[in-house]
Amino acid sequence: MPEFKRTSSDEVAKKIIIARSWAQSARTPILPSELKYTVAYDACRMWCEIVLRAENVRVRSTHGHHAQTIDMVTDFLGDDFEAMRNRLQQARKTRNSVLYEGEIEYVTASIVEDLLVTLNELEAMVMSWLKEKHSDLLPLL
Repeated sequence: MPEFKRTSSDEVAKKIIIARSWAQSARTPILPSELKYTVAYDACRMWCEIVLRAENVRVRSTHGHHAQTIDMVTDFLGDDFEAMRNRLQQARKTRNSVLYEGEIEYVTASIVEDLLVTLNELEAMVMSWLKEKHSDLLPLL
């Protein structure tokens, strides 16, 4: 269940730093594919959280909160986000299969690369949106 909670430029800046750090970690050559995938997914999810926090929305950590976080971003980024939302929901399902069912054999280098491309696109989309809609939250970057 989402709740209203005022954000700050400091909170948004810290989340951007975390998302970028996780993205960099996901590109580490020595990590196994399933770990790269999981970290890349978490970076994508953090970009979604950044959108919600910029709008003063916080999704509580309950069953299904990752899916809810991804879905709610559409409310703010609009139709341009719809195809991305579908890719992120699929990534969430794959990540859950890896973490909870141990299905690491399905995470190939190609699947990781696809998610990293999505991650790059999502970062660009969110940063552009922040600059347009919430430039007041970016002074610390």
